[in-house]
Amino acid sequence: MSLKLNSNIVSGIVFLILSSAILLLIPQQISTVEASSINARTIPRLIAIVILICSLLLIIQGFFFTEKKEVNINKSVLLKEFRGIGMIFIFIGYGFIIDKLGFTISSLLLCTSCLLFYKVKNWKYYAVTCAVVFIVYFVFANALNVNLP
Repeated sequence: MSLKLNSNIVSGIVFLILSSAILLLIPQQISTVEASSINARTIPRLIAIVILICSLLLIIQGFFFTEKKEVNINKSVLLKEFRGIGMIFIFIGYGFIIDKLGFTISSLLLCTSCLLFYKVKNWKYYAVTCAVVFIVYFVFANALNVNLP
């Protein structure tokens, strides 16, 4: 089976919807007590606006500057898509366990499960990702004085 589609338009629309949803959810999810212009909502709002602008540019580029390409859908393409969906479920699971197990243990589980999911056999990758988790924890806990869950 083959489809003609422009991936720039599809990606742009997906991220346009995502960034719009984030912009709508920020006031409900992030409460602030300060009345200053820079508060807890500033960085998430800025990132959502940048994503929105980039997605609009991607849609414009898809309509005017690139042509549709024929994509053949076969077993390898579907397998690649299912791997992406599997990673989404791993990250959703991470979101559920981070409150229960804490940052360090849940991040170690996330890193190792991602590497296991992609069947990485080199032990050096596992060591580096575990070291990065501890470095991030150390930086946030000691240098920045931020309490992680």
